[in-house]
Amino acid sequence: LQDLVRTRGITNLRWVSIANEPNSTALTLPQYEALYRALDAQLIARGLRGQIGLIGGDLVELTEGTPSSHRAWFDYMVAHMNDIVDAWSEHIYWNLDQPRRGEERIKDAAYLVHQELPEAARKPTFIMEYGVRGVTSCGTKPDLKFAYYPDANCTDPVRVLQLAASL
Repeated sequence: LQDLVRTRGITNLRWVSIANEPNSTALTLPQYEALYRALDAQLIARGLRGQIGLIGGDLVELTEGTPSSHRAWFDYMVAHMNDIVDAWSEHIYWNLDQPRRGEERIKDAAYLVHQELPEAARKPTFIMEYGVRGVTSCGTKPDLKFAYYPDANCTDPVRVLQLAASL
């Protein structure tokens, strides 16, 4: 980060997060917190903390009521990391045959960060990844996880979204 800002002159680097979808990995919450605290300390020591904010999360929903759920991770981050995290982030995906699920997830994430979290923990929130999951197998094409729209051409779901946006 220091190299990007100081050596390469990147002026629009504003946010950084650690670990993509950490609640779906073997990373523990205390380890996650330790990484953020170490990064926070290094950014302060290098005079970059005023420019670069820390985004906590990049979470996927997972099963509610489990230690890996996004709510369990938010509970921990609020209790242990609220002093150093400047913003929250979620990842939202839904299956092609459940088009309302994307909207439900957005509403759920908004309710979580704007209603459920204590007022002192309500921060800017970003949806850092989102998208539609297609089907894995289609015709004679190779199996690719969530890659196809089940039409005669096995169209890529992203292409379907691009076509819909152009209508």
